[in-house]
Amino acid sequence: NRSTGIMLRPKNFSGFGWMGAPIKELLEEALKLPVTIDNGANTAILAEYNFGAGKGYRNIAYFNCSTGIRTGAISAGTIIRTINDTEDAFGHMVINVDGEACSCGNYGCIDCYSSIYAIVQKYNTALKQGRSSVIAKSIDFIDYADICQAADNHEVLAQEIINNAATIFGAGLANYINLLNPGLVILSGPLISQSELFYQISIDIASKRIYDKESNQIVFSKGGKFGNDAIALGAAVMVVESYL
Repeated sequence: NRSTGIMLRPKNFSGFGWMGAPIKELLEEALKLPVTIDNGANTAILAEYNFGAGKGYRNIAYFNCSTGIRTGAISAGTIIRTINDTEDAFGHMVINVDGEACSCGNYGCIDCYSSIYAIVQKYNTALKQGRSSVIAKSIDFIDYADICQAADNHEVLAQEIINNAATIFGAGLANYINLLNPGLVILSGPLISQSELFYQISIDIASKRIYDKESNQIVFSKGGKFGNDAIALGAAVMVVESYL
């Protein structure tokens, strides 16, 4: 929670003890300085809007594709925040009402299909069911980068997994674009930087599924100007803005 500085749903943190952790208070004690916290996608979009790919745009959407999927949005020059000041929920947009169970308690969320965690899980499940792989690693040590590389090397299973993940993400992206109509959409994060296939399929599906696509002038950007550094740079922007 941005207002209280307390960790609410640390589902993508591998260690124990994060639930309810007073992150803001702990950092202030360690640094002896005032601390402001935010969703990394929100800080990243601040960097891109002020100094990067988003300069000159009034409406931008930013997606960080990682263990989960995080989103930041700027509309009419103002960052959009949730009413309770918690994380965004794009990754928990329901794309299949009868779909897989999600960690959030719902079913068929985009995270169930298109996050790094989901991609690795589905790949490993396929291997356990007898599918073959070119990855020369024990199944317990295969990560998303290995799968992305295998897809680039034309492995059928890896391409199937990435294709399905990107298709579902692209459909969700089209829904998001239809609602907010941004002029610029930035896709970033480790999954985007590792997989050109995921990026291209995602924007292809989104472009085909958006409303009034003939007249829509949306621009897609891979990584923006700052790539994975945008989160840290935007955190600095957030501090500066708090004093203006």
